[in-house]
Amino acid sequence: MADVPAAAARFVRALAAAVLREGEPDALAADARAALDGVFAAQKSLVLDVQFTGFAQKGQLVGGVDPAVLRAAGQLIMLRVTRLGFTPEAGQGDLAALFAAVSRPPGELGPDGVAGAMASAAPRGIYVSAAGGAVYKPAPTPKPTATPTESTPKPPEAAAEQGSAPAAEAPPQPAAAQEDAGDWDLAEFDLVDSAEILSQQLGGGPSAAEMRLSGEVEPPSTDMYHFFRATDEKQAQTEVLPRLLAEADNVTRFDELAQAAARSVLALVRSDAHPQAVELLDALVREADRPDRNRFFRESAVGALRRAGTPETLHRLLDLLPTGGEERERILRFFVFMGREALELLQGALFRTQEPELRAAIFRALLGVQGTHDRLVAVALQEAGPARIRTLLELARGPEVDADLARRWAAEAAKHAEPAVRVEAARGAANLGGRAAMRVLLDLLSDGDRQVRMAAIQGLGAIGEAAAVPFLARALSDSADEELQVAAAAALGRIGSPDALPGLLTIATKRSLFAGKRAQRLKIAAVQAIARIPTPAARDALASIAAGKDDLAEEARRLLAAT
Repeated sequence: MADVPAAAARFVRALAAAVLREGEPDALAADARAALDGVFAAQKSLVLDVQFTGFAQKGQLVGGVDPAVLRAAGQLIMLRVTRLGFTPEAGQGDLAALFAAVSRPPGELGPDGVAGAMASAAPRGIYVSAAGGAVYKPAPTPKPTATPTESTPKPPEAAAEQGSAPAAEAPPQPAAAQEDAGDWDLAEFDLVDSAEILSQQLGGGPSAAEMRLSGEVEPPSTDMYHFFRATDEKQAQTEVLPRLLAEADNVTRFDELAQAAARSVLALVRSDAHPQAVELLDALVREADRPDRNRFFRESAVGALRRAGTPETLHRLLDLLPTGGEERERILRFFVFMGREALELLQGALFRTQEPELRAAIFRALLGVQGTHDRLVAVALQEAGPARIRTLLELARGPEVDADLARRWAAEAAKHAEPAVRVEAARGAANLGGRAAMRVLLDLLSDGDRQVRMAAIQGLGAIGEAAAVPFLARALSDSADEELQVAAAAALGRIGSPDALPGLLTIATKRSLFAGKRAQRLKIAAVQAIARIPTPAARDALASIAAGKDDLAEEARRLLAAT
């Protein structure tokens, strides 16, 4: 029995020498062909995974940790070659074509890389897979028509001249297989003969049952990506790929799976199979964020996400946000991960949606992005109308928003040129409360717009800070606008500070030669405010007013009776 590991190691060393340009290509191809004879004496094909640790066959390193082999594997990775396969049809000339391709720098290979160069040379018996999905497959060899001459077994010498293993060492075959003995196409590769073998190479992947994507037992596929085909396999892709990604233990395999996931997402989104697409995207996001993965794994996941995150994908997923649940959270995580363009779409949805729950979910997602705080208020203030800033200030009252940040938003809105926006800023500050919000409102007390001043007066009353009393008392006495005076009296009453009593009592007891309904209304507002001040002095003042005989006295008596 041939020493297959030793023969495979000799082949790998010849391949490495060719990649590193350490020898004559023709001589290296001859050495490689001789080594393959030793491999094919015991197995029908040789499939090598290109890894940073060297070359592996079914998870086992071939050629050891020879520095030259490691350098060659690294060079192939730079060329994005992930897997190489060989069958007995690969003659010396075919190997020379491969060696010529892999020894060239990337700039000389063109956009399709090594796979494209192989497609031009069209060697037999060689299979090349590259990251990103580029594949070279040799054209299948036509089956010869059986004749008495052709069916006569060839002597071992003739078989050796054609680069095949001697017939005496080949394993026995049934009659049907003997008819195809010279037809070495991709179906002969150990890698693709069985989903089970593929599963083992991917680090403990799914069983054969899990890989039966149509729900029925299928014959072995001749396509190494057979379980990524976009037919009726959507659910199986969703179930299998996330686990394979999580379990993949080398960058080459992981990159293949990540790119396959990206291709699947695009197909699933276009076919409206959104839940499956969202699940695959979430699996890639998790891999990109895994702290135990090195940079190469994370960059591969990020690249796949960029490929899947097309404008079409983003817009289709944006329409799914109202569905809620775990799917919404996954979509939001994906949008946050994708960055600027996706975040701009989320910002638009934040200000557009009328659903409070969805608005809050989007807002929470955006707050988790560094630098979004200032960008949100800037976007809101770009609108001429108050709707966006109203939405933002309403959301700012939530527990997930820092109070100082929310008050800063209100202060920015208070400087807006549009009065309606400043009104919303006053209302927002009043809802937020605190000394910082009060300062915003005090600045708005002198605003040139009457509605803004009204909102500021009402806001100060809502906050209830005694420090606002002197400013409200001034508005009560100095304003020529009776509506603003009434609002100031009501605000002083809400605060209930004893310091407000002198100003209110002055208004209530002020005599006017032209007393009318408007003046009486202001006096009644002042008396009502006095009634809300919980001090004996305020009650005595109310009793004094109640001793009169006018409508104001009647209101004071009513208020006394109610307290």
